[in-house]
Formats: sequence, C-alpha cells, structure tokens
Amino acid sequence: MEKEKMISMLIALHRKYSKEQKSNRDSQMCTFWSIDNPPDVLEGTPALIAIEEKLDITFEEEEAVDFYDKTIEEAAKYIANLIKH
Repeated sequence: MEKEKMISMLIALHRKYSKEQKSNRDSQMCTFWSIDNPPDVLEGTPALIAIEEKLDITFEEEEAVDFYDKTIEEAAKYIANLIKH
C-alpha cells in the first residue's frame, strides 16, 4: 500500500476510534486508545485489530508500541517499512 493511501486509511480509522475532534496526518497514534486510561497491552485492542485487518498484517506488541508514540504520518512510514521488510 502506498504511503498516502495508508495515511488516509489511518486517518479514517483515527476518526472512528479517537475521541479527538479532528483527525489528520499530524494526529497522534496514541489517541486511537484512551489517553486517560491507556491499555497495558495494545495487542487485541479494537483499534489495533482494525488497523491489522485493513493492512492484512499482524503486529507484535513491540511494533505497536513503536508506532504508538508517532504521528499518523510517521506511523505510516514506520508501518510501510515493516511491511517492506
């Protein structure tokens, strides 16, 4: 998947799972999950499952934690590199 398509897909999912008013390429991936009560483990959460289903990939917990602290644009680049390798 091209980076721009991945960004668009992540923005659409961010709108669905985030409680933020506005989703864009600078939105933080961490807001896919509650920032008041973040999950101890990202694997198996509805937001991560949705991302995995859209990309037809499974993320290890460590990979999910790596893109948790990124913007959507940074995460798209990170995920594209994971898929490439």
